[in-house]
Amino acid sequence: PAAPPTKIIRVKTSTGNDANSGATWGAAKKTIQAAINAASANDEIWVASGTYVERITLKKRVSIYGGFAGSVTETLRTHRNWTTNIATINANLLGTAVLVPVGCFGNTVLDGLSVRNGGNVPPIANGGGLYCYSASLNLANCAFRNNQGINGAGAYFGYSPSVVSGNSFQSCIATGAGGGVYAADAAPTFTSNLFTTNTAARGAGLHLDQCSPTVSSCTFTSNAATSNGGGLRSTGGSPTITG
Repeated sequence: PAAPPTKIIRVKTSTGNDANSGATWGAAKKTIQAAINAASANDEIWVASGTYVERITLKKRVSIYGGFAGSVTETLRTHRNWTTNIATINANLLGTAVLVPVGCFGNTVLDGLSVRNGGNVPPIANGGGLYCYSASLNLANCAFRNNQGINGAGAYFGYSPSVVSGNSFQSCIATGAGGGVYAADAAPTFTSNLFTTNTAARGAGLHLDQCSPTVSSCTFTSNAATSNGGGLRSTGGSPTITG
C-alpha cells in the first residue's frame, strides 16, 4: 500500500491566502502553485472547488487532488467528489496550463481537476493543457476542455511512461497532430479515457508517434481531422488497442 502523505496542504480560492500554511481548510492557501512551492516529496495538495486562474508547474512526488468542497468535515481523500466539487485551472490562453518538469519521474499525481484554456491563440507551442516531456505522471479523473496547441492541444507526452486513466479530452484544437492527446516515443498507458469533439490536422482524438502503448476501454466520438486519423492515428509503432 502507498505510504501516507507526509503533509497535506489545502487550497481554496474563495477564502484562501497564500500566506497561510494550508494545514486546515480554515488556513487554506489561495493558489495551487503556492501550495506546490510549499510542498515536499510525498506531500498531498487538496484543492477545493472554484476557478484557479493560473498556470502551474508540478513537483516530483507531490500529489494534487481536486474534488473537495473545502469543508472541515473533509478529513480523508475519499471524502472528495470531483464531479460535484469542480476545481478548474484556467490558463486564460496565456500558455501551457500544467507543466511537468523534465526529470519528474516517480509518484507525481494530478487527479480530479478540470484544465481549461491552456495554450495560445494562435498556437505557438505543444501541449496547451498539459506538457510532459522526459517525465512521468499519474493523470486521473481530469477534464481537459478548450485547450489549444500545435501538437497535443489537450496533453502532450514525449518520452513519458505516464499512466493516463479516467480522463476526458474535449473540444481541444491542435494545428498539427493530436487535438486531444499527442504521445511520442515512450508512451503512456491509456485506460478508460474519453476523446470527444477534438480537432487537428492528424489524429484529432489521439495521435501516437513512434510508440506502442496500450489503449484500453477508451471512447472516441465526434473527433475531426482535416488530413487523417479522426479518432486515433498511429505512426511508426504497434499500439495494443482493446475494449
